[in-house]
Amino acid sequence: MGVDIGSQSIKIVQLESSGGAVRPRVCRVVPHANPPVVSNPDLWLAEIEQTLSRAWSSRNRWWPLPAACTLSMKLMSFRTFEMQETADEPTSSQDLQVAFQDEPDTAVGNWVTEAWSTQLDASSQGHRNYALLGIEESFAEKLSAVLWRCGLDCRVLDGLPFAMARAVNGSAVAEPVAVIDWGDSAMTLAVVVDGRPFYTRILRDCELRSLTTAMMRPLDLEAEQCRQLLAAYGFCRTESCAEANDMSAVLAELSAPYLNHITDELHRTWAFLQHLPGQTPKSVVLMGGGAALKLSAAVVRTALPVPIKVWALPSTKATSHELDTNSPAFGTAFALASLLKSR
Repeated sequence: MGVDIGSQSIKIVQLESSGGAVRPRVCRVVPHANPPVVSNPDLWLAEIEQTLSRAWSSRNRWWPLPAACTLSMKLMSFRTFEMQETADEPTSSQDLQVAFQDEPDTAVGNWVTEAWSTQLDASSQGHRNYALLGIEESFAEKLSAVLWRCGLDCRVLDGLPFAMARAVNGSAVAEPVAVIDWGDSAMTLAVVVDGRPFYTRILRDCELRSLTTAMMRPLDLEAEQCRQLLAAYGFCRTESCAEANDMSAVLAELSAPYLNHITDELHRTWAFLQHLPGQTPKSVVLMGGGAALKLSAAVVRTALPVPIKVWALPSTKATSHELDTNSPAFGTAFALASLLKSR
C-alpha cells in the first residue's frame, strides 16, 4: 500500500501481481473533511485518522497491511546548506544534523532527518551543497500509531523528492528529468539523475491553493467547486483549446496573475539549472492534483523549452473515466507502493 498524505486529501494505491505484471488494485483519493492548518500537528494527526477511517469500511479493513507513506512538504522541514569541506574532511551526517538544528524553527526537540548532496560533481571551491528533510521524532511516532490504528503497518516514511524520483524510475529515463509535484499546498520540483533526486526546490506561492483561494470570492464558490471548474475548463484558453466559451474566458482572467507567477518561477529555476553540471533536465514529468486539471501541461509547456509529460497510472482492466482523470494525482502513492513491492 502506498499512502500519500497531502494537505487537501490522502491518495491511496494498493498494488497486486497479475500475469507477471504489477498493477494497481485500489486507487482512491479521500478528501479531508476539514483540512487543518499546517501549524498545528495535533490537528493534522486527528484529521489524518478521520480521513483514513473513511477510506474503507470496518468490514473490509486491511489489517495490518504493509504500507509506505509520505507527507506533504508543508508538514516537514526542508533546508538547503552550503558546507565547507575538503577531501580530508568531508561533511558528515552529524555536521548536517547540527546545521539543521541551528535553524531557528528546528532548534527544539529531536528530529528524524535525511540528507543528500545536490551536486553531481565534486566541489572544487572547498564547499558542497546539501539538502536536508526533517520531521519531529514525536510527530513521526504519533503518525505511525495513527496509521496502525487505521490498519496500516507503516514500514517506510519516505521523503517526497525520493518518492517523486521513484515515480519515474521505471520509465527508462536515461537523461536528467525534472519532476514537478503540483500539490494543493506546495509545488515541488526535483531534478532526477540516475534514479535519485539532486536539486529540489519548492516553488514559492505556486501551490494550487493560491489559485483556488483567489477564485473563491469573485466566483462566490468553495475551493472544491473552483477545482471542479478548473478540471472541466482548464486554466486558460490556448491555441489547442477548441472549447472557448464564457466560462473559460472568466477562468483565464482569474488565472492570469497566478499563471504569470508560475511562469516567472519556472523561468528563474530553469536559468539556475543551466549552471548545475549534469542537471539540466531534458524533459519534465508533471504529477499531483494540479496535473490532473485540464490544460495543466499546456501551462507548463509555455514556460519551459523541453517536452512535458503528464504522469499516468499503468493501464488496468479496472480503469475508469474517473481514474483516468485523477491519474496524475496517484504518482507518489504508486511509487511508494512499488517500493514495498520490490522488497
